[in-house]
Amino acid sequence: MEDGRVKRLKPHNRNGFIGRFCSVVSECPEGIAFEGIEDRRRWTYGQLLDLMEQFRAAFVRLEIEKGDLIVVLLPSGPAFLASIYSLTSLSAISIPIDL
Repeated sequence: MEDGRVKRLKPHNRNGFIGRFCSVVSECPEGIAFEGIEDRRRWTYGQLLDLMEQFRAAFVRLEIEKGDLIVVLLPSGPAFLASIYSLTSLSAISIPIDL
């Protein structure tokens, strides 16, 4: 990540849920992962992984580490999912809240 690019996660370098998610992305990147309730916009697994990796890079820059507790306050949607997935990939503990 020294050159500013986000490191692509691969199924073989992640265990558990994130590894399974990355496996689905590698097998079916154009498959529909999410459809917005209000805007009906569809997100593919590849797009969701790209967004997740953007969040992950930001969290790495913020020096979020394994075991850190992170409160997530975002509306339901792709950004919410991507933030939870990226925190999970860093072994941080996400605490989703809804106001």
